[in-house]
Amino acid sequence: MKARAFPNVAKQLTPEQRAEIAAQAMEAAKMAAMCLTKRAYPTKAKAAKQVSRRIGKLNTPSALRVYQCPHCDMWHLTKRVSKQ
Repeated sequence: MKARAFPNVAKQLTPEQRAEIAAQAMEAAKMAAMCLTKRAYPTKAKAAKQVSRRIGKLNTPSALRVYQCPHCDMWHLTKRVSKQ
């Protein structure tokens, strides 16, 4: 793909800078695609209600938690431990 919008900027980048930009774009696309495969809840309360429902009725592990997605700003469910 050619950088048509900013042709002079692309020419000024080193191969290492181009590779870094490409890697960042690929990572962002991968994360956004992951977001699109998950059910999103508009509020933390609605997501938490779903956690309670799943734990109570569907015999889901109690480690299920909610988190706000950095890509869509909505709320998703996960079993992963928080990185914080």
